[in-house]
Amino acid sequence: MATRIELSPSRAGLRVAYHRVDPGRILVGTTPDDALRIVPSLLPVCGEAQRIAAARALESAQGITAKAVVERERERLLLREQGRACAWRLLVDWPRAAGRHASLVTMKTLRKADDVSLGRGLLALLPHSLAIADSGASQLARLIEEATSGASCISSTLLRVALEQESGGAAPSVATLTPPSLFAHAREFFAAGHCDPATLALANTPAPITVGPLAMARHPAISAIGEHEEFTAPVRLLLAAILDSAAIASALASGSSLPSVARAMGNAAAPGFGHSFTARGPLLHRITLDDDGRIALWRHLAPTDWHFAPGGLVERLGEDASSRGTVDLLLAAADPCAPCSMLGEDDPLPEAA
Repeated sequence: MATRIELSPSRAGLRVAYHRVDPGRILVGTTPDDALRIVPSLLPVCGEAQRIAAARALESAQGITAKAVVERERERLLLREQGRACAWRLLVDWPRAAGRHASLVTMKTLRKADDVSLGRGLLALLPHSLAIADSGASQLARLIEEATSGASCISSTLLRVALEQESGGAAPSVATLTPPSLFAHAREFFAAGHCDPATLALANTPAPITVGPLAMARHPAISAIGEHEEFTAPVRLLLAAILDSAAIASALASGSSLPSVARAMGNAAAPGFGHSFTARGPLLHRITLDDDGRIALWRHLAPTDWHFAPGGLVERLGEDASSRGTVDLLLAAADPCAPCSMLGEDDPLPEAA
């Protein structure tokens, strides 16, 4: 049974049922080489990122340091996979959230494109304001101005819809984790006998946590989002996702690399941990080996585990959801990587208690 997410109306606004399958038990007893061949089929969404995070975790468990040329190729493959994920976001997921048709033909073309063509294709799908070299705050202001002016770009359309839904009340904040904090929570998660995503909700934190584009801050304008306290959390998350898509597209088109927190992540990791980055956030794998060098334990943690955990980001932000439209915007901003369905979707969401 595949991992799936089910949303349903509740008196609190939105309830998340997260059915998570952990395929790590299948890998116990296998050799590292066999396990690496199996991982992309067990975890096909962002399969390259899963494989690379697993490879790094295995190297860490074995005390091996990958060569620089190997790491450069891994980062290139990760960037390409993130570009494809951005294409899916811009051509399939976000059009649906904005009430427009998906562009599957263009999606198919971009999937087959080389890195430079993929980057240029993504840039053509993004707001024109992002092509202007400017300071972070100025570029963010241009992006918002373009969205509110009625531009037809899909990300501008979705952002405009989100801005129009601003309630005018106090905007809930969203928290991000530093790499040491992220790994600290991951260690606790992996140490549990049963990896229950509900433990990631961190109910004692004053704000719901995101590990996605807003947390990664790979575009210089993302840091300026926090200065706009009037924006709702979905608007902030959408802004960060648009800007991060532009950073990915620009890196692909120019043959450069992404600004990354990879070094900080590596410094925060413990033996047996491996990480990689996706367009949705970081992947973490934890592997231990037995005395024969075979897999004794294998666990993983994806951005969707953080964002869609019961009591986590989506459920807490969903407390203010009053219609299917607001839920669709929240889902577009949180960007699930597993099938997500709305139970009782024909019924309006009740007023929050």
